[in-house]
Amino acid sequence: MKTYLKNWVIGLAFAGLLFLLPQRATGQDVSIRNNLAHDAIGTLNAAVEVQVSDHMSVGVAGGFKSWPRFLLWESNSTENPSHWRYFMVAPEARYYFSEVFQGFFAGADLLYTHFNVGDVKFPIGLLYPEARDYRLQGDFFGGGVSAGYAWRLGPHWRIEAEAGVDVGYVKADKFECAHCGAQVGTKEGALVIPKLGINIAYNFKRREQQKKEILEMIAPK
Repeated sequence: MKTYLKNWVIGLAFAGLLFLLPQRATGQDVSIRNNLAHDAIGTLNAAVEVQVSDHMSVGVAGGFKSWPRFLLWESNSTENPSHWRYFMVAPEARYYFSEVFQGFFAGADLLYTHFNVGDVKFPIGLLYPEARDYRLQGDFFGGGVSAGYAWRLGPHWRIEAEAGVDVGYVKADKFECAHCGAQVGTKEGALVIPKLGINIAYNFKRREQQKKEILEMIAPK
């Protein structure tokens, strides 16, 4: 119970920091979002995105998972021996082809993650086979691209679907099993990480207010 409480305190502090960041920005629309796909594997996550032009935004996404199972209440390691903890942060930029925070977009990001994973069977059998038989603990540095579409749900809310890929360098210590055993080597080299997002997002400015400000800026004086 103490471990779970500590995890929740750290996670809520992280989410609170990302929520407070938009209050520092002025003049442009600011958005916060949550990735429901990350929620599905028990990862606390949030992203802050700031409009910098009619079509461009910049921001940072982060995620934190300090409990080993997919779900918080799965504490029995005999029934579910999988072990997956990680922290990630990803600065990113997006280009919206129609207008910012709406329609088709393309993005680029940098990614850092520290992970501790073992006895995890990913959906595609050929994906990360060493994670099924060993525990890997290490770091990944990389970057990538993504594309997606954003639908407006109202003056403040929108939903997004996006997919992409990050490519980079991984270095990790390899251990005999998910929860015990001596170190048996290291893993380092290139690694590809797929990116999937089903995001729910909130814009601090109303859509009508944002459009009015844009028209005022481009109107002849």
